[in-house]
Order: sequence, then C-alpha cells, then structure tokens
Amino acid sequence: MDCHHKLPWTNEPAEQAGSKLEAGSEFFSGRGTSTCRTCCPVVSLSVSCLLLLLTCLTLTVLYSSQRVGSPRWRNLVLDCQNISQDLSLIEQHMELKCNNEELTPRGHLLDKLRKQLNETSAELDVTRLAFTSERTRLMEQVLNQTAANLQLTQEHEALAQKVLRQQEENRNKSMTIEELVHTSARLQEVQRNLREERERLRDEMVNKNREVLVMNDKLQREIQKIKDDATSISIKIAEEQVRNQNLSLLLVKAAEQEESQRKDSQKILEELQSSKEALRVLDLYCPVVNQRTNERLCKKCDDGWEFFQNHCYYFSSRTLPWNASRLWCQSQRGDLVIVNSQQEQMFIFNTSEALESGSRAWIGLTDGEVEGDWRWVDGSSLSSDLKCWLTRPGKAPEPDDWKQRDPLGEDCGHIDTIERVMESWMDASCQQEHRWICEKKIQIQLS
Repeated sequence: MDCHHKLPWTNEPAEQAGSKLEAGSEFFSGRGTSTCRTCCPVVSLSVSCLLLLLTCLTLTVLYSSQRVGSPRWRNLVLDCQNISQDLSLIEQHMELKCNNEELTPRGHLLDKLRKQLNETSAELDVTRLAFTSERTRLMEQVLNQTAANLQLTQEHEALAQKVLRQQEENRNKSMTIEELVHTSARLQEVQRNLREERERLRDEMVNKNREVLVMNDKLQREIQKIKDDATSISIKIAEEQVRNQNLSLLLVKAAEQEESQRKDSQKILEELQSSKEALRVLDLYCPVVNQRTNERLCKKCDDGWEFFQNHCYYFSSRTLPWNASRLWCQSQRGDLVIVNSQQEQMFIFNTSEALESGSRAWIGLTDGEVEGDWRWVDGSSLSSDLKCWLTRPGKAPEPDDWKQRDPLGEDCGHIDTIERVMESWMDASCQQEHRWICEKKIQIQLS
C-alpha cells in the first residue's frame, strides 16, 4: 500500500497543504486564553502522533525511493518533509503561544511589583534625606555640646583660680583684721587718754571760770566800796583792769593750750596711721615666728647680701655681660649699684677687692642712650662732685670709648680694684663679662 492511498492530501500541491496547515494554526491560535492550558497537552499529543506518522511515512517513502527513482516519488518525499517542518513549526508556535499566555500575567505582576519598588524607593529616598537632615542636626548639636563643654571647662578652671585668689585674699584680710584689731585697741587707749586729758582741761576751765566769777563778785563789792571813795576807787579800778588783762591773757593762753592739745591729738592720729603702716611692713618683713609669745624674726638683707647705710649690696663671684648682670639684679628686686657718696664708693671698692683682688665689677653707669652722656640706671646724671673716673699720666682719661676691641665702642661702666679707690671707674664694651654689684633698699628700718 503506497503513501498516496494512505494520505490522500499528499497528492495536493505544496501550496494547498501549507494553506491547510496555516488554517489549522489559525484554528489552534484562535482559542482563548482560558482553554490554552487544557488544550495544550492534547495538541501536543496530537502533534506528536502526527510527527510519528510522518516519520513512518518518510521511512516508507525512503525505502520505496531506493527501488523507484521516479520524479513523482521525489516530489512526494519533499512534500512529506515540508509537512513535517510545518507540523514542527505549528507545535513550536503553540508552545510559544501557551508560554506567552502564561508569561503575560507574570509580566503584569512584575510591572506592578516594579511600580511598588519605585514607590518604595522614592519613600526610602525621602526617608534617607530625612535621616541625613536629622544626622546633620545631631552633628550640629554634638558640636554645640562639645563647644559648650569646652566653655564650661574653661569657666570651671577660671572659677577655680578665682576661688584660690579669693582664699588668698581672705587670708590676707584675716591678717589685716588682726592688725586692725590691735591698732583699734591702741586707738581706744589713746582716745581714752585724750578723753581724760580733755576732762582735766575742762575741770581746769571750770575752776578758772569759778575764780573769774569769784573775782567778778569781789570786783562788784570793791566797786560798791569805791563809790564812797573816788580816789581809792580810781586806784582800785586801775588795779582791777590790770587784773582783768591778766585774766584775759590767762584765757587766751588756755585757748592756745586747747588748740595745742587738738594739734597733738591730730599728730597722734597720724602717728597711729604711720604705726599701722609700719606694723603692716613689720609683719611682711619681720614675721611672727612664735604665736604664743609674738616673737618676731627680722633680717635687714637676704642671705649673700651686705648691709650698708640702709641698703643691701650683692657682690657676685660669677661674670656676665652688663645687660645680663642688670637683669639678674632686677630679678632680685634691685638694680646695678648707683654710687651716691664717697663712703658708698669706698664700701663697694673695698668689699669687691676683699672678695677678689685685682678684679673688675659692673656698676649701674652707661652712656648707651647718648654717647658721652653718662647716666645711672635710674636715669639720673653724674654728680659734679662725685666722679671717680681713672686718670693716667700721659694718656687720655677714662672714659675713652676705646673701639679697637669692639667697633661699637665702650658704653658701660665698671670699677677696677687694681686702681685707686677714688679713681677706679672705667668704661668698657657692654659685651665683656665681669663680676657685678647689685643694690636695693631695705624695706624696713629697726631702731
């Protein structure tokens, strides 16, 4: 049995077979989406059967074509191949249709999810911006809090220093109060004495007034008696006038004594004020070393300083330039020595020579401001009757501003203990190093 009798449409042209296959494809594609899932397995099974049938037919045709090589059989084989391809395409098309129907809802779902993700992303962006703003605000608060903490720390340190200063002031005030208490006691005693003296003067004045009254009464009686005797009255009146003049002189003298007493009281008050200041200085430089006995310990000069005419002097054993020497003296609340008398010149010369014979020592003399205008460190000029510059026979006297060692010249003064006492001043370069002599006033004088 040949293929034409089993498959009658195989004798039709290829165009008609293709149109029928397209019609079947339209039939399958015309179904709705609701029946695709139910018909797809049936269609697949039908297509599989057709493919199997076509395979058998192809094998038969191939077998027959080996025996019969006519063109008709070759056309038939081509038609069978075309039908097989069309069926395969129909099957693929149906599968794609079914897959497309299944993927369409998923696509809608994915679009919906994408929209939700876009909305969520927008919300997250808004939240992120809010978080960023909040983080910026919190960072500003942290910075402000840090600055506030730093300011509080500085204020706390300042307050602590203020408390320490206040405590020191309180201690000083306590000492001042004690001084005032002692001074007040002394003032009360003086006031009591003044009161007693005033009472005594008042009593004297009362007695004088009584005497005057008595004398006035006596004068009245005398006047009454003088009326009887004109001559004797005139004499007695003259006598009484003399007595009255004497009484006036006594009254004037009493007034002068009272004024003198007032001036003495004022002077006592001033002395008390001076005593108060002296007590303050005394406590500063002569502190109490025994609170039970109020014993004090006073020193006129610090250790290493020499006392002379209410001044303290320091004679160094080291050497420094003039400016450094002066700075050292100022650090000790003094300055380089200023020579004001021959006795002071002799004292510093002899003491310096005893410390190191033949040495030189800086004094507070310089012409650094104006060349040739020698002044002491306090700004005062040299006294015309006290100049101890060195003179050499046949040579220029000091100061000579010698510039061979220092081009800037010699602007600082010193003494040379190898020379004579009253001719020992010399000028030298301020950069040279010599010993130095400091001077400062003592702060308290003890009698």
